Amino acid sequence: MKIILAMCVVLLLAACDKPVNDTKVGSPTGQTGKMVIAPQFADAGAFSEGLAPVQIGSPVNGKWGFLDKQGNVVIEPKFSVAERFTDGLARVWVKEADTEKVGFIDKQGRVVIPPRYDQADWFSEGLASVWVKRGNIFYAGYIDKKGHEIIPLQFDSAHPFSEGLALVRIGNSDAGKWGYIDKQGKMVIEPTFVKAESFSEGLAAVVFEDGSGFIDKTGSIIIKRPGELVSNFSEGLASVISFDPPNSDKIGYMNKQGVMTIPPRKLATVRPFSNGLAAVSDDPGDEEEIKWGVVNKGGKMVIPQKYRMSPLSKGFSEGLAPVVFGGKWPNWQEGYIDKDGKVVIEPQFNEARWFSDGMAAVRIGSGNNAKWGYIAR
Repeated sequence: MKIILAMCVVLLLAACDKPVNDTKVGSPTGQTGKMVIAPQFADAGAFSEGLAPVQIGSPVNGKWGFLDKQGNVVIEPKFSVAERFTDGLARVWVKEADTEKVGFIDKQGRVVIPPRYDQADWFSEGLASVWVKRGNIFYAGYIDKKGHEIIPLQFDSAHPFSEGLALVRIGNSDAGKWGYIDKQGKMVIEPTFVKAESFSEGLAAVVFEDGSGFIDKTGSIIIKRPGELVSNFSEGLASVISFDPPNSDKIGYMNKQGVMTIPPRKLATVRPFSNGLAAVSDDPGDEEEIKWGVVNKGGKMVIPQKYRMSPLSKGFSEGLAPVVFGGKWPNWQEGYIDKDGKVVIEPQFNEARWFSDGMAAVRIGSGNNAKWGYIAR
């Protein structure tokens, strides 16, 4: 049971910490940290494919639209929620009376797939998982970019496709098991796992009754770790949490041969490797208050454990990471450091998000006075 509960935490962190495309590292310029779109929005998301979702009006009932990098609102704010573009489409929610449904729009703001689903994931590899509630039960399946139902809504849960396969659950969250389907909807790896993750770098982390390990795309067990919990591989390394002596409650990293290249140590939480670095902490406190350090692939602490990070931080993106220098939520003082731990953008924001497409959303003020704008990389 301890392994299963811990796996739920690992899956949550993996979702929050999915690595961001980091192709624009570069050195700081005269523009780095400059406010290029003035703080004026109730909330703001990351730029993707040239556009960013923003909320205009009240944080409670303001509507979401999209703006371009010049700060022009190019898609009218008329959605109750909107998220960034992937594969040319963005998820948008429309609320009518007490009902809220999700659909998809294109970059011209045209409704490509009407909001008729109760839940939907982003498009990945040409397909998106969607849910419809029938009675008290949600059924999940997959649609293509034209809204055609390619794989019938028949699963209890369904994740986005990754490396040609998608993780699906048969049965409820308490007793159901996880397996994998291909893009024709065929169950290619039978649902036998207590918990599981999507495929990454050719392998997928799965939980057995007595431990965890990795399977390949044929379903063969490649690595098995009794009494331990593994997370997915990222840049060739995966975190391993031990529950049995002599390494009880210690965390390290192993390679794809099952060798612990970073030995287990007393750590409370870790994040996946991204751009050669991983955030780690031995602080067991509240996640908004704990301090993080950064290790390289040799296990060396290259940035001392002295910075706080937002629970939703993606770590380093485009060579910089937002960190908390002081204050209490929601009045943090956040700035950005580089991979050497050098402060590149001084702490001046009450909240700072990761860089994407050369820009990052930042918040000035809190409560009713909070406004979001964008700074340049």
